[in-house]
Amino acid sequence: MNLTIRQRLLGQLGIVSVGLIALIVVFALSYRSEIIAQTRTGLSNYVQNAYSIVESYAKRAEAGEMTEDTAKKQAIDAVMAMRYGSDGYIFIQDLDNVMVAHPINPALNGKDMSSVKDAKGNPVTSGINDVVRQNGGSGFYTYYWAKPGEPADQSFPKESYARLFAPWGYVIGTGVYIDELNAKIFNAVLFVGALALAILGAVGFLAVMISRSINNPLGRIKTAMLQLADGRTDIELDDAHMPPDIKEMADTVVVFRDNAVERQALREKQDAEQNRRLERQRRVEELIQIFQGSSEEALAAVGQYMDQVQNSAKALAGIAESTSTQATGAAGASDEASNNVQTVAAASEELAASISEISSQVGRTNQIVDLATSSTEAANEKVAALAEAAQKIGDVVNLIQDIAEQTNLLALNATIEAARAGEMGKGFAVVASEVKTLANQTAKATEEIGSQIAFVQESTREAVEAIEGIAKTMVDVNGYTSSIAAAVEEQGAATNEISRNAGEAASGTLRVAQNMSGVMERVAETNQSADQVEQLAREAAGQANNLRMAVSDFLHKIAAA
Repeated sequence: MNLTIRQRLLGQLGIVSVGLIALIVVFALSYRSEIIAQTRTGLSNYVQNAYSIVESYAKRAEAGEMTEDTAKKQAIDAVMAMRYGSDGYIFIQDLDNVMVAHPINPALNGKDMSSVKDAKGNPVTSGINDVVRQNGGSGFYTYYWAKPGEPADQSFPKESYARLFAPWGYVIGTGVYIDELNAKIFNAVLFVGALALAILGAVGFLAVMISRSINNPLGRIKTAMLQLADGRTDIELDDAHMPPDIKEMADTVVVFRDNAVERQALREKQDAEQNRRLERQRRVEELIQIFQGSSEEALAAVGQYMDQVQNSAKALAGIAESTSTQATGAAGASDEASNNVQTVAAASEELAASISEISSQVGRTNQIVDLATSSTEAANEKVAALAEAAQKIGDVVNLIQDIAEQTNLLALNATIEAARAGEMGKGFAVVASEVKTLANQTAKATEEIGSQIAFVQESTREAVEAIEGIAKTMVDVNGYTSSIAAAVEEQGAATNEISRNAGEAASGTLRVAQNMSGVMERVAETNQSADQVEQLAREAAGQANNLRMAVSDFLHKIAAA
C-alpha cells in the first residue's frame, strides 16, 4: 500500500491502541475472575470463622460447660457481632428456611423465609439451602437483596456463600454485593485504562514527535526538490535539527542544488560562448563580404591597369620601331651629308670651275639637312611620347603595387580572423595564406616591372638628349650650308672659308653619324625594354588572374565552412 509515513505511524498507533484495549479487556476479565475467586475465598473464610465459633460453642455444650440453648445464644451473639469490610456481616438460617439471626435486619429473625423471593423471582433462603444440600454442605448462590444504606425497595445482586452446621441444623452464610465487586473491578480497569491511556498518549505523542521529526524535514526536502525541479536554485535547507539519516538526504538535495547551479552556470557559459561564436561568425561574414567587395574591385582595377600596361607596352614597342626606322633614315642622311661635305672639301680646289656643282650640292645638302632636322624632331616627339608612356606604365606599376599591398593587408586580417575562429578557420587560414603569397608575388612582379620601366625611362631620357644633340647639329649644318651658299655666291673670295667650313661640316656630320649610332643603340634598348614591359604586363595579368581565382576559391571555401 502507498501510505505516507504519518499514516504508517498512525496505523501503528492504532494497532498499539487495539492491543492495549485487548489487554485491558483481558485484564478486566482476568481481574474479575481473580476478584471473584478472592471474594469467594474471603466469603468461605468468613463463614469458616463463624462456623468455628458455632462449632466451639457446640463442643462446649457437649462438654457440659453450658446448655445447648445457652451455647446457641452465645454462639449467635458472637457471630452476629462479626463484621468485615465496610458492610460485611454473617447471617444464620436453618434448613427449614427460618431466619435464625440477621444482624442488619433483626425483624427477619424467627420468620419463615420460604416464600421470600428476590426481584428476579429467585427464592432466597430455600435457594441457599438447596445449594448447600446439593454441594455436600456448602456452596455459592447469587440472588438480589436490599443493600444497607439504600432504599428498601432497591435490591442489588449479591454473591453469597453458606455452610451447613449439621449438629444444630444451622446454615451459616454471608455475601458480598456484586456491584461492589464490579466497582472494584471497574476501578482497577479504570486505573489500568488510565495507565494504558497514558502509555497510549505517550506513544501517540512520541509518534507525533517522530512524525514531525520525519515529515517536517521530509516536507522541506520535498518542497526544495519540487522547487529544484522547477528550475529554482536559490533554495536553502536548514539541517541543523534533522536526524542524521534525513540530514544525509538534505545534504544530497544540496548537492543536487549545487549541481543544478553548476549546470546552469555551464549552460549560461555555453550560451555566451555560442553567442560569441555567432558574433564572430557574423563578423567573419562581414569581413568576407568587405574583403570580397574590396578584392573584386582591386582585381578589376588590376585587370584594367594590366590591359592598359599591355596596350602601353605595345604602343611603346610601336614607337620604338618607328624611332628605329627614323633613326635609320637619319643615319643614312648623316652618311650622305658627310660624303657631300667631303666632296665639297675635295672640290674646294676646283671651286671656281665647279661653282654651279657646289651650288647644287649645297642645295641638296640643305634639303638633306632639313629632312634630317624634320626626322630628328619627329624622333624627338616619339621618344617624348615613349617617355610619357613609360611614366604611365610606372604609375600603373605603382597602382599594382598599392593593390598588392592592400591585398596583403586583407590577407593578413583574414589570417588573424581565421586564427580567432579556431578549428572552423583552418581552411580560411590556408586560403588567406595563399592569397598573401600571391599578393607578395604580385608585389615582386610589380617591383621588377618598376625597375624595367625605370630603365626604359632612363634609356628614353638618353635618347631624347641624343636626338636633341642631333637637332642642334642639324641646325649647325643648316647654318654651315647657308654659309657655303653665301660663299658660293661670293665665289672665290670665300674659298678658304669654304674649305674651313667644309672641314667643320665634315666633323659635324661625323658627330651626327656617331650620334645617330647612339640613337640606334638607344632605340634598340627601348624596343627591348618595351618587349620586357609587355612580357611583365602579361605575367602581372596572369598573377592578377591567379589572385582573382584564389580569392574566389577562398570565398567559396569560407562560405561552405
